[in-house]
Amino acid sequence: MRPAALLGLALFLPACDSCSPGAPANGKAAAPSAAPTVAAAPRSPATQITPIAPAAKDAPPPPSSAAPAASAAETAPAPAEDPASLRCRGALAKAGAELRNWPSRTLDTLRRDSGARGGVDTEGVVTDTVLPEPCPEGAQCKPSPPPYAVFSLLDAPKETFIGVTPSADELTIGERVKFSVILCGTWTYGGSINYGEIVAISR
Repeated sequence: MRPAALLGLALFLPACDSCSPGAPANGKAAAPSAAPTVAAAPRSPATQITPIAPAAKDAPPPPSSAAPAASAAETAPAPAEDPASLRCRGALAKAGAELRNWPSRTLDTLRRDSGARGGVDTEGVVTDTVLPEPCPEGAQCKPSPPPYAVFSLLDAPKETFIGVTPSADELTIGERVKFSVILCGTWTYGGSINYGEIVAISR
């Protein structure tokens, strides 16, 4: 192009002092370009948290399979029975079948020792049994003696001992028995005779 044509073209272009390279010729600012989109980093999967249940207040202790320990009173052996300290009780029960293994005394020895007390084992022959008669309902009856059996020495028929026992009705006259008895004192039976409460009878 000729220099004269360039000069004419320049006259038609507006002056732009503030134009920067690349700016539009009309002087208006170009719209800012959109900011570059940055891809977000992938999120890691959320960790699943299992909530812990709060401890129950005043919860009972877990059951124990172990048996409770026995106390000293439960494990201690029963004190040995002292036959010499036994006294007549008045509350009679049926005679047991096992002798108590108390000191052995003969009926003859007991006959000569009217003051003997305590529990002894002895033996004799049944010479009589006495059972109280029942009192009719509504009748005024005199007190009756408890049921008892009369014993003699093995080699003599003379009565030497009276054994009080509810088991008197189970004894047979003439049979020989061993028995454990608590000595009580003397009984008037055609004379003074020793008596006691029988607690066991063995045939």
